[in-house]
Formats: sequence, structure tokens, C-alpha cells
Amino acid sequence: MEAWIVLERAMSSIAAENTELGIRPRSILDTARFLQGKGLLTSAQLRDIDYLRQIRNEVTHGVTDHREAITPDVVSRVRKIAESFKNPES
Repeated sequence: MEAWIVLERAMSSIAAENTELGIRPRSILDTARFLQGKGLLTSAQLRDIDYLRQIRNEVTHGVTDHREAITPDVVSRVRKIAESFKNPES
């Protein structure tokens, strides 16, 4: 969950910096779509964020056991995407 929070905050911050009207998207998926529209997120990254969001929601709502769903690979993927927003030149 910590990695997910870092990702959401990073995406929200970048969205805020790139909006013309001062209005940010509310959900993580809307934020991802907004960033894709601005050319700041690829289609592959959008799909990955949506997949990871689904895992997060299933765990949060008790649909899936966190011990099975949140693997080291899942955490690594979330961190990698979040890091790409913190260091956009890399």
C-alpha cells in the first residue's frame, strides 16, 4: 500500500502541474488517462496501472488475499512506475 500511495501522489502532482484549468482528475485511472493524453504516460503504462489498480482494489475490498496478490513483482512494478514520475528524464 505504501508503494501505491507514492504512485498516486506522484501522478497527482504531475497532473496538477500539467492542467490548464487547475482541475485535477479525481480517480487514479482518470489521472492516468489524463497523463496519457498529455503524452506523459504510454498506453502500456496505462494498462499496467489499471491492472495494478485492480489488484489494489481487490485486496482493499477483501476479494483477494493480500498474501497471494501482492507479490514482490507487483510491488516492484508499482515502485518502477512511481519512480518514473519522480525522475521523468530517466
